[in-house]
Amino acid sequence: PMLTLLTDNEAQSYINQQLQYLSFFSDFAVSMEKMGRIRVLTGTAGQIRRHCAFSN
Repeated sequence: PMLTLLTDNEAQSYINQQLQYLSFFSDFAVSMEKMGRIRVLTGTAGQIRRHCAFSN
């Protein structure tokens, strides 16, 4: 949940690092490249989750 970003020490450390060193932009670019390599599942190969946090 969003609250974790505000209360978790590890998350806060990561956020502070991103803000301090402006590495957000390069990290974001790497993440977008990784997401671009995710193959789309079609037909019966995938599933639509009723609730994102849980498998059906």
